[in-house]
Amino acid sequence: MSFWQRFVRSEVQLWIVFVVFLGIATGLYFWNRAHPLISYDYNLSITTPEGKKEPLQYGSWPSLSNPDFYASVRSSLVENKVDFIEANLSTMRLKYYVKGEVVKDVTILTKGKKGSWWETPAGLYKVNDKFRKHLSSFSPVYTDWNLPFQGNFFIHGWPVWAESGEPVTSTYSGGCIRLSDADAQAVYQLVSVGTPVLVYEDSSTDIEHDYEANIPVLSSGSYLAADLWNNFVFLKKETLNTSDFTPFSPLLTALVATDYMDIERNIYSQGKTYTLYDLLFPLLLKSSSSTARDILAPLGTTRAQSLMADKIKSIGMSTTKGGLTTVEDIFHLASYLYNYRSFILDFTNKKINTAVYGSSPFSSIPNSNPLKDYPSYKGGILGKNSDGTESGVAIFEIPFNSQIRPIAIVVTDSNNAVLDITSILDYLEKSYK
Repeated sequence: MSFWQRFVRSEVQLWIVFVVFLGIATGLYFWNRAHPLISYDYNLSITTPEGKKEPLQYGSWPSLSNPDFYASVRSSLVENKVDFIEANLSTMRLKYYVKGEVVKDVTILTKGKKGSWWETPAGLYKVNDKFRKHLSSFSPVYTDWNLPFQGNFFIHGWPVWAESGEPVTSTYSGGCIRLSDADAQAVYQLVSVGTPVLVYEDSSTDIEHDYEANIPVLSSGSYLAADLWNNFVFLKKETLNTSDFTPFSPLLTALVATDYMDIERNIYSQGKTYTLYDLLFPLLLKSSSSTARDILAPLGTTRAQSLMADKIKSIGMSTTKGGLTTVEDIFHLASYLYNYRSFILDFTNKKINTAVYGSSPFSSIPNSNPLKDYPSYKGGILGKNSDGTESGVAIFEIPFNSQIRPIAIVVTDSNNAVLDITSILDYLEKSYK
C-alpha cells in the first residue's frame, strides 16, 4: 500500500471517529437539556404555627394547609430569592418564581379528588425528573410535558387516550396537577430538575360552633376526644406521659406506602405476589405485622424507617419516638387521615369503593371491630399493647344541631378500649349540642 493510500485511509478513519464523537456529544447535549442534573439545596428555616424555628423540609406537610403558615413559607422562599413552583389548589393557580419573582402564572385545570387515593397533599416537594411524554400506570392515557414531584404526583398537560388519541373528559386527575398543553409546555421548558414545588390547599372548614358542656369524671386510661375541624377538646386525661405506638403503626405504614408506592405495585408476601391495594386489607383489618414488613420491604429498611420518621414529623407528632406516643400525637394522626387520606379510614371500616379500586383476594376478611356497628363510625383502629392493655383511635361523624362534625376519640392503656370509646361517645352525644 502506497503512502498516499495509507494517508487517505487514516484520514477517513479520523473523520469517522470525529463524526461518531460529534453525534454522541450532540445527543448528550440534548438529553441533558431535557434532563438537567440540577439539585437545589436551600438552607432555610421556617417559623411553624407553634412559633418554632424548623429547617425547610421536603414531603407532605399538613401545616401548609394553614393559610398563615403557607404565606410565611412562600414569603421565606421569595425573600431568599429561590426559584420555585407554587401550586395553589384553592385558587387553582400555578406560578413559577425565578429569584423570588413570578415569571409565569397559569391556570390549574384539574386536581386529585378530595378523599380519594389520588388527593394531592399539601407540602413542599422537588421536581424529580422531566418526561416529554408519559404513559400512566393507572389507566391507558398519555400525558405531555411531565414534571413528577412526589411519588405518583405530576405536573403535566391534558391526557389523551393511548388507543384513540382523544382527550380524556374526567374533571378530576389521578392526583396530578393538570394544566393546558400550552401552559404545561411553557412551565416544562422553564423549570429544572430539583426545583422546589410548594403545594397548598386551604383545608380549613372551621365553621363556628358553640358547645355546651357538662363534663363528667372519667377514671379509665389516657384519652382525648376532640373536634377534627376546629380542635375543640371535649375531654382529655393523661395518666401516663407516653404509650405504646404499636397498635397505631398500621396506619403509619399505610400512609407511607400509599405516598411512595403505586397502588398496583406487586409485592411478594407469604409465598405469593399481591398488589399494595390487596395487602392493605390484612394490614388495616388484622393489624398484621408480617404484612406491614412485606409492604415496606420494596422500599428497603433504611429508607422505610427514614420515610416513617419524616411522616411522623410532618404530621406534627412531635412526641412520638422510640416506639412511644401520646394521645395528642394520635389525634394529629387522626386529623391527617381524615382530612388528607380518608380512603385509609375506609379500609379500616371496610367501606372502600371496590367499584373504583377493584376486588381483592383479601376483601373477604371480616371487620371484627365492634365500633363498625355505630352508624356514625368513620374508621379507626384498635390493638393490644405489650403489657396486655388496649389502645385505639376512632373517628365518628356526629350530628350537633344541624351540623355533622368529625370527632376523634383516642384511648391508650385501657383495660377495655371499646368500652371506653363507646362511653365517651355516649357522653358526647348526650352532653353536647
